[in-house]
Amino acid sequence: MGRFNDDADGRIELFDHARFGKAARVPVAPSQRNGLPFHVDELGGEVRRLREHGVEFLAEGWHDWGGAAHFHDPEGNHFQLFQVRS
Repeated sequence: MGRFNDDADGRIELFDHARFGKAARVPVAPSQRNGLPFHVDELGGEVRRLREHGVEFLAEGWHDWGGAAHFHDPEGNHFQLFQVRS
């Protein structure tokens, strides 16, 4: 996994879906095995907001570490929203 931080507390994380995505059981085509996760403060609110704009989620749920919601953009790229439990 790679991380890129900026001075405004923004972060991009790159992860290997073959290694970290197995437990998520998200249906990701072999050509889209890379995903772009976005850390959010309030997962439920962000999921609702994006649904209001037509985003369809593939999977969402809570785990011992926090919660995640997965979706594809119109071009089939895999994205994830996640919230870490505090």
